[in-house]
Amino acid sequence: MNFSARFATVLWIGLALAASTSLSLASSTDAAPPALGAAPQSRPDFSGHWVLNAKASDDPVEKTKEAMKQAKGGRRGMGGTSGGQGRGGGMGGMGGMGGGRQGRGSPEGMGGRSEPSPEMSALIACAKKLDITHEDPMLLVSDENDRRQRVFTDFRSASVSASGGMQQRVAVAGWEGTALVVETTMSNGSKLVQNYKIDARTGQLTISTAANHPEMPPVSFRLVYDRVKPGTDAGSH
Repeated sequence: MNFSARFATVLWIGLALAASTSLSLASSTDAAPPALGAAPQSRPDFSGHWVLNAKASDDPVEKTKEAMKQAKGGRRGMGGTSGGQGRGGGMGGMGGMGGGRQGRGSPEGMGGRSEPSPEMSALIACAKKLDITHEDPMLLVSDENDRRQRVFTDFRSASVSASGGMQQRVAVAGWEGTALVVETTMSNGSKLVQNYKIDARTGQLTISTAANHPEMPPVSFRLVYDRVKPGTDAGSH
């Protein structure tokens, strides 16, 4: 074989190898890129009939009494148990509101009350049964007394008239991951923040609540609800 023939053969082999490499690179380039992260967990559907699981839930009234006792004990520790403080002393002296230990927000300022006020009782009232219709972004919640609250999960505010001395209330709701947070503000300054979440393991609905009243210490409690299966009498739970 002369030199020209050998050169042509080597050139052909080189071109064949280059084409094979190009095809290999093209196929690896066309492949789908690796995922940058796990897909976000889907948001739950709260629709259904729910009944309170009293054993798994906190007692809002007891939680309120505990908070009042702690606030009362803390105030006694700061100001003593006898005599009044002058203007400027203690929280009651700030801004001259009531003077001494009889200031706004003080348990002593409410006559040494050991029970929640009617307004606070209305704020922490828990429903025994919930009927929820959830068609995102709309969430409609009603209880056994036919009290209803409609919110929108896209941070639109909803204004509703309320009974129980709380007058007008405005609610705003939005998602935080798989939890729905609903913040309700009443015209008397009270505020209720509720965190709705479904337990992936038990299927229970958990509502974690933080209640704030201008004249009461803040209270936090948790309510747990079981979903009522179709054809089951909720009252038998």
